[in-house]
Amino acid sequence: MAEMSNQPFVSSASPRATSVSRSSESSTAYLSDPMMKMKWFHPFLTRHSAECMLIDNAPEGSYLLRPSATGGKDQYTLSVKFSQSVQHMKVKRLPDSRYQFGRSFFENVNALKKHFELERPIVGGESGITVVLSYPYSREVDEQHLYTEVHHHAVTRMVNNAVVEESDSDSYDLPDTDSSPELDSLHRRLQQITPNWKVRWFVLRNTTLSYYKTKQ
Repeated sequence: MAEMSNQPFVSSASPRATSVSRSSESSTAYLSDPMMKMKWFHPFLTRHSAECMLIDNAPEGSYLLRPSATGGKDQYTLSVKFSQSVQHMKVKRLPDSRYQFGRSFFENVNALKKHFELERPIVGGESGITVVLSYPYSREVDEQHLYTEVHHHAVTRMVNNAVVEESDSDSYDLPDTDSSPELDSLHRRLQQITPNWKVRWFVLRNTTLSYYKTKQ
């Protein structure tokens, strides 16, 4: 079996895309929570955002901890990436300051942290499908400075229930193609027959047909 790293998993997703607005009082409470000792505790993450992060950016066996939206301040949720889904499991803080996960009890946050990061437990629900908790999903994610250069930009309008693209200028940089003598001859004959005949250049992209006054 290949050796698995227990280092916090860091994805290329932007953390700002998954942040959730909360009151200042709630934010202060979460930031002082002992769970902040774990880099994979996400204090402002919702269930939906956790699922999007893990499904889109994390391998099977990734996991993160977040506050429970329904269980009160002493209950947390462990969100785990399985092969085809994300499942959510309860982590409780007991009145005697111990923590409970599944059938196990932990004296403090450090013991809970050690259990997940070093012992890498196998977990599963009622379905019987199990997974090894191998990749803690870190909340410390740097935003990637990757951008796409805009090479095409045009407005559209509806014509007979179809989207037609209009150029925002009279010219457009079309692919280089050699003019055929037959086509040039046809243009000249059409101009002789119809004096107001004008040449237009068309480009078909998928289901969008665009036209331009000049080739360049």
